[in-house]
Amino acid sequence: MTLDSPRLWGPDDPYLYSVRSELVGSDGRVLDRVTNPLGVRTFSFDAERGFVLNGEPLKLIGTNRHQDYLHYGNALTAEMHRHDLKLMKEMGSNCLRISHYPHDPAVLEMCDRYGLICFEEIPVICYITCSEEFERNSLSQIGEMIRRDYNHPCIVAWNTSNEVTQPRPESRQWTDVQKEEYDAYLAAFLGRLERFVQDADPTRESMIVLCYDPVTNVRKGFHQAELIGYNKYIGWYEGELGDLQGFLDRYRSAEPGKPMFLSEYGAGADVRIHSFEPSLYDHSEEFQILYFKHHLKVLMENDFVAGATVWNFNDFNSESRVDAIPHINEKALVTADRRPKASYYYYKTVLSKEPFVSIPTQQWKVRGGREDAPDAGVCTQPVEVFANTRQVELFLNGRSLGVQPVEEHCAQFRVPYRSGENVLELHSRSDDGRELRDVLKIDFRMQPYDFRSGRMPFEEIAVNCGSPCFFNDATKNDYLWLPDQPYREGSWGYVGGRVYRRDGKRLGSDHNIMGTALDPLYQTQLRGVESYRFDVPDGNYRLTLLFAELDRASQADRSFDIVVNGRTLAEDVDLAARYGVDRAVSISYDVCSEEGQGIRVDFPVRRGEAVLNGIMLRRVY
Repeated sequence: MTLDSPRLWGPDDPYLYSVRSELVGSDGRVLDRVTNPLGVRTFSFDAERGFVLNGEPLKLIGTNRHQDYLHYGNALTAEMHRHDLKLMKEMGSNCLRISHYPHDPAVLEMCDRYGLICFEEIPVICYITCSEEFERNSLSQIGEMIRRDYNHPCIVAWNTSNEVTQPRPESRQWTDVQKEEYDAYLAAFLGRLERFVQDADPTRESMIVLCYDPVTNVRKGFHQAELIGYNKYIGWYEGELGDLQGFLDRYRSAEPGKPMFLSEYGAGADVRIHSFEPSLYDHSEEFQILYFKHHLKVLMENDFVAGATVWNFNDFNSESRVDAIPHINEKALVTADRRPKASYYYYKTVLSKEPFVSIPTQQWKVRGGREDAPDAGVCTQPVEVFANTRQVELFLNGRSLGVQPVEEHCAQFRVPYRSGENVLELHSRSDDGRELRDVLKIDFRMQPYDFRSGRMPFEEIAVNCGSPCFFNDATKNDYLWLPDQPYREGSWGYVGGRVYRRDGKRLGSDHNIMGTALDPLYQTQLRGVESYRFDVPDGNYRLTLLFAELDRASQADRSFDIVVNGRTLAEDVDLAARYGVDRAVSISYDVCSEEGQGIRVDFPVRRGEAVLNGIMLRRVY
C-alpha cells in the first residue's frame, strides 16, 4: 500500500489513519474484523541532534507515570487513565515514559490521539537473577509487550530494563571476583535483551535506563541499547543543583556515539509546605520549582540530549518511602488525587504553545504572617507568577499592584495582604490581543505586630519550630503553622537553639513519625532551645507543645523540664524513654499571663539538650 502525500502524525497534529484487517471465509463472509490506528511518521535518535521527528529536531519533554491513584492503588478505571493523559497534554507534554511496566491499553490509545511520543518497558528493575528462568521470563515479557502494542504509532522505543546496575543486597558480602562475574553476566544478559528487541521490531529503537556513572557503565559494557536513558536526581539525592551540566558533559565524553535521554529527574514537594527561603529537602513547592527551572534550562541548552521525563507525573504509593508524606513518592507534578502542584503550572507555562498565565500556588489558599509595622494592618509577602507573555499586571482586591516584565516565564510582586479574604487577579495580553486572566482567593491570617496591641487583639498562633516553612493541611482543617523565628520583642520566638539539619545540610528528619498524619511538623526541630516567648496580653491561654525524638534510641540521651512563667509543669522529660523514637508527642497545658509577663516557656536541661518541634498558643478568655 502506498500513501501519496500522507498527513504526518506528531504532537502538533496527531492525525490517525485507520487500517482495517478482515478475515474472510471461502464463501465471502467476513468472519472477523480488527481496526488499528496508523500514524504516518519518521523518527530517529541522533547523538548530535537528539530526537528527530518527520525530519525536524524535537526536544522531548514530559513525565514518567505510574498507574496509581489515591485510595485506588493500581485499580484505575479507563476514565482515570484518560484523564491523566488529558492533564499531560494540557500541560504541554510531548512525550511519556510508561514506567515500569506496560499500562492499561487506554493509555496508549490516548497517546496515539494526543501525539505523545512514548517509551514502554518491562518490569526488570534494580537487579536481576542470574538464571535461565529469569531470562526466559524477561524475553517473554518483551515479546508480549511488542506483540500487544506494535501497532501504536506513539511508541518509538522498547526499554529492556530500569536501573539494573544497582548492587544486589547480598553483594556486600561478595568478593571482587564474584562482583566481576555478576557484572559480566549482567552485560551479556542486557546484550541478549537488546538483540531480541532489534529482531522483534527493527522499526523502533532498543532502550536501556541506567543510573550511577556513565564512564563506569561504559567500561563494564552496560550500554547495551541504541538509546541510553539515565535516572539522575542531581541536586536532590546527589550533588548540587548546578551539577547537571557536568553530568551531561561526562556522558558525552564516555559515550559520544549514542543518543542520550534523561529518563528520570525530580525533587519532592508536599503541597502543604511552602517557604520564602526554599532549601534542599524542605519538601516545599518553592524548592521543587527552583529545581525544575534549573534543569529545564540546562536541558534546552543541550541539543544532543533527546529529551527528559520528570519523575513523576503523579504522586504515588511507595510503601518503603518516608519523607514528608510517608509511603508516598511526592516528586510529581500533581498530587495523588490529581491536584496540580505549582510545578505543573510552570511546565505548562514553558511548554504551552498557547498564551498562558498562572498564579501557580493554587493549593496554598491559607496564608499568614506578622503585620509589617505597628497598626499597619497589612503583611507584605512575595508572590511569583508564571506567564509566557511579555508582561503581567497583578491586582489585589481590585487594586493594581503594578505591571512587571516577564523574564524566563516568571514575574515577581510584593503583595500587601489584609486579614481575611484577599483576591489576587493576574492579567495579561497576548501578542495577538487575547486577554488572559487567573484568579486565586487567599484566606490570610494576620498576626499583630505587637501582641499587646488593642487594635488587633491576639487570638492564636501555631509555629513550625526549627523550620523556615509554612505548613497547612487544608484537608484536615488544621492550623496554619508559621515559620520559626528568633524572639522579637512584642511578638514571639525562640531564645537559644538551632535548626536541625541531618548530615548538616538537609532540613529535618526523613523518618516516618508514628502517631500522626502531620509528619512535617514533627520531622523538623529546634535543638538546644532554652525558652520560647510570646508577649501576649494578660489572660488565660491553651498552650500546646509538639515533640518527637528524632535520634536513634542509642543516641537519644536527653532530659529536660518544662517550666511556664516560673512554674514547673513537667520534670525529667526523656522523650525516648517515655514515648520511644519517631513518635509524635503533643502536650497541652492551661496557662495564664498576669501583670504583663506574657507567656514564657523554659526548658531547663538535665541531660543533653532540649528540643521542640512545634508550639501553639490559643487565647481562651
